[in-house]
Amino acid sequence: MIAILLEDLLNDMGYDVCATEATEDNAVAAFRRESPDLMIVDCHLRKGNGIAAMTAVLKDRFVPHIFMTGEDLRHHRLDPAAVVLKKPFLDKDLVAAIDQALATATALPTR
Repeated sequence: MIAILLEDLLNDMGYDVCATEATEDNAVAAFRRESPDLMIVDCHLRKGNGIAAMTAVLKDRFVPHIFMTGEDLRHHRLDPAAVVLKKPFLDKDLVAAIDQALATATALPTR
């Protein structure tokens, strides 16, 4: 349900959502199939988790990404360019997280 609401919000903001997935394996497969410019990943998926999915994705290539979570991620090994968006959040927080993820990726040396 949250994924559908997020997809609608992103579409209303002018973004094209190329995939919405509920499992770690499907998220990685969608990345490889769609080659998105940005990924917004929930840490808790129906099967597996978003952190492991992004670890697999980042082995292929870097993609700006945002972790949505209600928990503290300080004890997880995240890519230094990862943006964390704490739930619950406001629309303006999502916009800021997207801007930060894209700006950080632009500033990074080629990986």
